[in-house]
Amino acid sequence: MHVVHVTSVHPWDDVRIFHRQCRSLAATGHRVSLVAARGPEPREATTHGVHVHLLRSPTGRWDRMVRLAPALMRAARALEPDIIHFHDPELLPFGARLPSGVRVVYDVHEDVAEDILDKPWLPAPLRRTAARSYQLVERRCLRRIDGIVAATPYIGGLYAGREVALAQNFPIRDDLACGGPPHAVRSPHVVYVGGLGAARGTFEMLEGFRRVRSPGARLLVVGDFDDAGERREIEAVAAGDPRIEFRGRMPRPEVRTLLPTCSVGVALYRATGNYVRSQPNKLFEYMAAGVPAVATGFPLWREFVEGSGCGVCVDPTDALAVAEAIDRLLADVQMRDRMAAAGRQAVRERYCWEHEFEAVLGLYGRLLDA
Repeated sequence: MHVVHVTSVHPWDDVRIFHRQCRSLAATGHRVSLVAARGPEPREATTHGVHVHLLRSPTGRWDRMVRLAPALMRAARALEPDIIHFHDPELLPFGARLPSGVRVVYDVHEDVAEDILDKPWLPAPLRRTAARSYQLVERRCLRRIDGIVAATPYIGGLYAGREVALAQNFPIRDDLACGGPPHAVRSPHVVYVGGLGAARGTFEMLEGFRRVRSPGARLLVVGDFDDAGERREIEAVAAGDPRIEFRGRMPRPEVRTLLPTCSVGVALYRATGNYVRSQPNKLFEYMAAGVPAVATGFPLWREFVEGSGCGVCVDPTDALAVAEAIDRLLADVQMRDRMAAAGRQAVRERYCWEHEFEAVLGLYGRLLDA
């Protein structure tokens, strides 16, 4: 079986696409290719058994959606796969036009219509119309799509009656730094790993940390900014506190090395759109590395964090509550060790990618047998 994954929006080494799906599939002995728009030279290479094909980087959003998206799908088709598995809604019209000889799978990472309602670059009066227009286009295109992979149970429910596989964003059990040293020897570092922007609670994270009083505390921020304008605002907020350190986007091996040295991980997303029902990578990566979490108290997140006993949930808009939660964890080594053990156990027993990947393999098999 030859499967080609395609993305126009995500980096080639995206956690869900490359590290979870492509690498896992290659490890089972199947032929796996990845066609993406962004990445380093060389343009073609094989890594972890995955053949990576990189086209040019887009010059902007319009270029990416109108010119680069069809070029990516043409490149994928030229590889003569059995299955094309794409990950971005802007690829949907081009996936629907593929010839019947190849099976087509749409990987839905989020509720796209809901996400459109929160797009900062789209004028507010146009968002609802744009969301409805997307739903109409999606409905027509799905007639030619063979299968859906859904990132959450909620998303899977949006496609009831279709051929759907649920593949949640749980960590690869053997690919993360599970454990690490006891918290008594860890630095009092607070860590955040992921995208940076207003909707992701970056301002709330900074405002909360600026009120942290624990001796030696530092905030290590790992990730890219979602928007250049927001970047300037975020850096201005952080400028007044020398304990805040932006490290940019780091390679996966470096993240795996960093996390087990930290004492607290934060995820303080705002209650907007998809985030309320999301299952962010970072929560499970914190668990696997034995890093207690301070997270937004969405019902689903509370189930993961407090239900597993691996952290505490707060209102991210209450900077004092955020700071108090961080200070309380930094002051209590035994509590952190208990939470670290609970998080590792939850990943081993419940929240691991190995269980989810079986659903993707099952979907592929059903499509090829049909």
